[in-house]
Amino acid sequence: MTVTFYSGFAKRRNSTKRPSGGGTTKTVALKENTSLQRPAFLVSTVTWSWNYCTAWQNYYYVVDIVAEGNGLYRVECELDVMATFKVSIGNYSTLIARAASDQDYDVMESIYPAKAQPTTKMANVTNPGLFTNDRSAGAIVIGTIGQNGQRVYVMNSSQFASFCLRLFPDLADAGGNPINFVDWISAEISQAIAGGLQTILNNITFLRWVPVSVSTVSSLLTSVSHVYIGNWDLITPAYELAGSTVARISSTLLSFPARDDAGARGKWLYMSPFASYAVYIPPFGLITLDGALLVPAGRQVTCDMLVNVMTGNLTMRLYYALGNSSPRMVGCYNANIGFEMKVGGSSYNMGGVASGVAGAIGAMLEDSTAGIIGGIASAAAASIPGGAQVGGGVSGPNPDLTENWYAYATYFDPIDENQTELGRPLAKVKQISTLSGYIQTARAQIELMGHEEEMSKVNAIMDGGFFYE
Repeated sequence: MTVTFYSGFAKRRNSTKRPSGGGTTKTVALKENTSLQRPAFLVSTVTWSWNYCTAWQNYYYVVDIVAEGNGLYRVECELDVMATFKVSIGNYSTLIARAASDQDYDVMESIYPAKAQPTTKMANVTNPGLFTNDRSAGAIVIGTIGQNGQRVYVMNSSQFASFCLRLFPDLADAGGNPINFVDWISAEISQAIAGGLQTILNNITFLRWVPVSVSTVSSLLTSVSHVYIGNWDLITPAYELAGSTVARISSTLLSFPARDDAGARGKWLYMSPFASYAVYIPPFGLITLDGALLVPAGRQVTCDMLVNVMTGNLTMRLYYALGNSSPRMVGCYNANIGFEMKVGGSSYNMGGVASGVAGAIGAMLEDSTAGIIGGIASAAAASIPGGAQVGGGVSGPNPDLTENWYAYATYFDPIDENQTELGRPLAKVKQISTLSGYIQTARAQIELMGHEEEMSKVNAIMDGGFFYE
C-alpha cells in the first residue's frame, strides 16, 4: 500500500485543515498489531521532518519516527478526526455559540472581564425653562369658599398686587378721602372692619406660590374679572382654574453619549456590567436607568413633566422609547414645588386687630396721637405676616429648579479581545460551512460514518472550539 507523507505541514490540532499538495508518496507495510486509529507504517527510507500523512482517504498526524533496524523505519501515526470528517462537519447544522466570521451584536459577551477604571461621559441637557426662581414670575394660586362654592384662582404678580389692594385698601370714604379717626369712632366701624377681614381671610382656604409662569399652565385657565370670597365680590383681574388641575408642561428627550469605541465589539458593551446610566433632573436628583432597556431605545429616554397647579405637586414620568412599540415607563417621581403662605385665623389675629383698634380709640380719647399710631402699628405688626414660607417647598435634594439637566453614562472597557482565536458571540443555528475560521458549537451531536470514538472526539472538539479551514 502507499502513504503520502508531508514535511512541515502546519495546522492546529482542532482544525479541519488538510494539506493541499507537495507530499511524498511511499510504499509501506503495516506494522503488526496496528490499528486504524493509531497505525504504524514500515518504510525503508524516511525524511525526519515528516509530520503528517494520508492513508485510506484518512488524515493522520505523524507522532513519531523510530529506526527499527535492518534498514526499516517505523512511522507511528494518530488519526486526525477533524480533517478526516471535514466534509461531514461542513454539512452539519447546529447551534453556533461563537464564531470569528459572524456575530450577533445583541448577544452578551461572557469571556472578557472589564477593566477596573471606568470612563464617565456627561451630556449637558439644557434646562427646558419650565420653572423660575424669580418670585415675581411665578403663579400665585388662591383657594376660596364663597356663595358659589369652592373656587381656585391663579394670578401673576401684577394681578396679585391688584388683588391685595382690593383686599387691604387704604381706609377712605366714598369720595376717596382718608377717614378721620373721629368719624371712624362715631361710625363705630372698627369692629365691622375687623369682622370683615375675618370673614374674607377665613374663606381663603390656601395661598400658594408655584414656580411656573401663568402662561405655562394657560391651557387650564379661564380669564375672569371677579374674585369671590365668602360674601365678598372683589372686582380684580385673575384666572380661574375651573376644570383639570394638571398640566403637561414639557416632554424632553435625553440622549446618552456613546462610548469612545462606539461599541464596535457588540451592544453588550452598552449593558451591565460594562455600562451604567443615570440622569440628574432637579428637583428629583440622580435616577439610575436599566441599560438592558435603554440600549434598545437608542440610549434615549423621554421625560414628561406634569404639574398640579392647585397642589403644587410636580410629577415626572420617564419612558424608554422602544422603537415603534409602546414606550416602557422607567418610573414615576413626585416632588412638591409649591411654597405655601398661611392665611386665615392662624396668621391674622383678629382679636389682636380689634384690641389694637380699641387701644387706638382709647388713646385718641386721651388725645394721645402717639398712642393711636402705636396701637394700630402694633396690631398690624402682630397680625399680618411678612410672606414667610411655611411647609411645602421643594421635596427634592436641590431647590434650584433652573439648573441644567444631565445624562451620565459610565463605561467600563473590557480587556483586549482575540477575535481570530476566540470569535464573538453568535448564538444561532447555522451550517458550519457557511462560516470560516474559529467556531464553537453548543452541545454538538454530529452523525458520522465512523467509530464511536471518532464521533465523541469530533463532538468534544467542536464544543471546545475549532477552526473550519
